Amino acid sequence: MQFEKKFYSNVKWLLVINGIVSIGVMLIGLLLDTRPIFAILFGSATLVLGSVTFVLARKFWPVYAGPDGLRTYDGMGINSDLPWNEILSANPALGYYWIRSASGKTLCVPTYLEDMEGFKNYVRHHAPVDNPLRESL
Repeated sequence: MQFEKKFYSNVKWLLVINGIVSIGVMLIGLLLDTRPIFAILFGSATLVLGSVTFVLARKFWPVYAGPDGLRTYDGMGINSDLPWNEILSANPALGYYWIRSASGKTLCVPTYLEDMEGFKNYVRHHAPVDNPLRESL
């Protein structure tokens, strides 16, 4: 039976960073322009667009794990299927496991999944014993 439970990320910290960037955009706008309304509008637009982007990221880039492998995305957001036996390496860096495949693809799995323990247990149960992702988790 195919396991298709979505593992979504917790993006609260990304929204905080988005807020800080938006305030920075407003402050820079105020320093460069004598009309504060434009700086405030541009900073507010940055906040709204950034928040919408994070919400959409949760919907369009979930991580699936199944008995045959993973379905996840690369650094450009393109979803791909990756069989367990094609995983060559899995290295944690910058909040993701970067997974290199035999076909040359590099895919990523967030380290901040909502049910990271469930994901780890699933991988340990279904991936081969010598699988690099299993060893890395």
